[in-house]
Amino acid sequence: MKNKTYYAAYTMEMNLPELDGPRYYAGVDKFTTCENVVAVLDRFKISECRLIAFNIMPTKKDAEAVAECWNQSYKNNGTYI
Repeated sequence: MKNKTYYAAYTMEMNLPELDGPRYYAGVDKFTTCENVVAVLDRFKISECRLIAFNIMPTKKDAEAVAECWNQSYKNNGTYI
């Protein structure tokens, strides 16, 4: 069986006391069919952050477009990190 590569658009939420409310960042992650999804999601465990979205996309271009759209929304509403 051939390993297939997938991409995901994700959003992280950061909540720090010095910030005035939560802040957000969207990005793209790559994984293959041979990777355990739980292990992939564990890459996002950061003490000050939490993963709030992880949308699997068929192409890197699609994932980048979604992440770019989300980041623009965060910038427009003043919650971008």
